[in-house]
Amino acid sequence: GDAPVRHKRAGILEAGSGDSTYLRYDASNADRACRWLGERTAEDRPWVLFLSFACPHPPYIASDRWLQQYPESGVPMPPQWRENDWPDHPEIDYFRRFFDYAEPFEESVVRRLIAAYLGVCSYLDEQIGRVLAAVDAGGLSGSTRILYTSDHGESMGARGLFGKFTLYEESVAVPMILSGPGVPAGKVVDTPVSLVDCYPTVLDAVGLEASDEEFKYPGRSLLQLARETDQDRTVFSEYHAVGSRTASFMLRNRRHKYIHYSGGPPQLFDLIDDPREERDLAADAGAAVVRREFESELKRILDPESVNGRAKADQRAKIEAFGGLEAVVARGAFDNSPVPGEAPKFKRATKP
Repeated sequence: GDAPVRHKRAGILEAGSGDSTYLRYDASNADRACRWLGERTAEDRPWVLFLSFACPHPPYIASDRWLQQYPESGVPMPPQWRENDWPDHPEIDYFRRFFDYAEPFEESVVRRLIAAYLGVCSYLDEQIGRVLAAVDAGGLSGSTRILYTSDHGESMGARGLFGKFTLYEESVAVPMILSGPGVPAGKVVDTPVSLVDCYPTVLDAVGLEASDEEFKYPGRSLLQLARETDQDRTVFSEYHAVGSRTASFMLRNRRHKYIHYSGGPPQLFDLIDDPREERDLAADAGAAVVRREFESELKRILDPESVNGRAKADQRAKIEAFGGLEAVVARGAFDNSPVPGEAPKFKRATKP
């Protein structure tokens, strides 16, 4: 049956100016990274610094200093944010009901949230700038490769949704910037890449050979792809987690994106003609060949229904490990993962 409703409306309505544990956590992480870099020298053996930041992430709270950089009247509005334009798809409808977004928000609320989100992005830029300055100050710029990316995007009201959770571009597309020795400066690469390419990139950067097992992993070094001529390539994503009623799988190449929902209708978008993904071509006769090619390619990668079944079984086992459905529902859930040392604030979910 339907899962309990997660009441996320308050976090949208409360977006704006203030402070958060995530803002403080990221400043602390930047501090630690700068100290660590200060202890390195250009003669050190190859090293890897993996530095994570929580921002930009709900809560949608920015300091006044950054919030004032983004007047609400001028923020870019996301695709299909008006209720009349929401895509009519059963799984996207379910996401909205699950998070209590089925009733649309006022335009002023969406604009305030976007301004706050952009403010937090600029705050993150500042923290990263501090770390890059430490690389320069240590004389490490000439010998250090830097890979900047993220784990997911943010809907910011697109399709009537907030947060991640979907395989639309605003959620599943992530930034990727690579710099340093051997990386062509100022070059935009149109070859599709994904996060699975990060691991072979790190091995390549520090001069490690992949083991026989690692050699079988999907992914190629971004350092190599950056030096090659642009090529077509298909990247893969899947989602089984919070807010989803069923599994979703995505294939994306330079032109098209195909999304398969277990037990639901697929979606197909032409990302060149329709970069905001406002025209679903899945049912168009003219796109039938493309759709069938993607269906076949997905089944070469995995059996979507088998994987969906395994994911559901794993979720049922996890629920039982935490005392059963009633115990899990009674405990509630927290909106945002607590930072180290912070106690999670559980909220009750309710049956729809």
